[in-house]
Amino acid sequence: MNKMNNMNVISKANEAWKTGQRAEAIHILETENELKQDDELIRVLIHFYVENKQFKAAIELIRDQPAKFIEQKNTFRDYFEALVQTKIFSLARKELFNYYEETTPDLKKYLNFLENQENEYAIAFPKTVKENERDFYHLGDKKVIQQAAVIEKAYYLPWSNFKRAAKFNLVDPFLNQITRVSILKDLVLMRLEEPVRFIWIDEKEYEVFPKDLLGTDEMWKKIKKAIENYNDPVQSEMLQQQAELLYELSYPFSKRVLPTSEEWLTALKKQFFEGKDIKAFKELNQIMINLFEE
Repeated sequence: MNKMNNMNVISKANEAWKTGQRAEAIHILETENELKQDDELIRVLIHFYVENKQFKAAIELIRDQPAKFIEQKNTFRDYFEALVQTKIFSLARKELFNYYEETTPDLKKYLNFLENQENEYAIAFPKTVKENERDFYHLGDKKVIQQAAVIEKAYYLPWSNFKRAAKFNLVDPFLNQITRVSILKDLVLMRLEEPVRFIWIDEKEYEVFPKDLLGTDEMWKKIKKAIENYNDPVQSEMLQQQAELLYELSYPFSKRVLPTSEEWLTALKKQFFEGKDIKAFKELNQIMINLFEE
């Protein structure tokens, strides 16, 4: 019954839209969406937002949905359009490569459109681009709690400016490791093909190719599954939180800390349940202490 009612609401909104009553069509869907959630209704509302140039409203509504929501082709197209039109260029690139895992004609078409929009923006607003890039360059000067906002702002940069500042941050000794890892993972998802230098937990620089780091981490999958199957759900949740943070900090060389999932699990349990000092975690633990002291 609810499904039938939703279809009637969508049909009513479509009729209003076709007769030029765009505000009324959107109002009909917004009102119904406040009463009950329905994927198809939300998809139509997002599309109407984009067609009506209410790009921020479309983005906000999409972000309220599960990650898989944009897997539907038309919804992704609307999301990508909204990101580009609001000048969130680097996030648009990240989402584009996340959606298209392999090169396709559609990917090339979207990428060409994105790059043209970036070039036009860089020419029209050079001062804004320069200011945003400068803020991203100086990310290490900010407190940890402020860095997320700076990175969010950096997503508005064209790709050439974003990657230049991002590469600097990867070797900035004053930047905390968790943020450095986050930026490297962004470059991985954005399919950067050229090598970058990266300061790892031993404070040494290594050359890595972000594109080569794409793919599922099988060792982490095994660790996570074993923790989820732990017989005490409270301890399982606590262990998972600690494991995620330590493992994230060790990226992209987790096997240099401990080479197998079994060794990681044993060490995690000894440290967090038995209070033992784990030599392999010494650098990771110190980074965590420094992070919480900032």
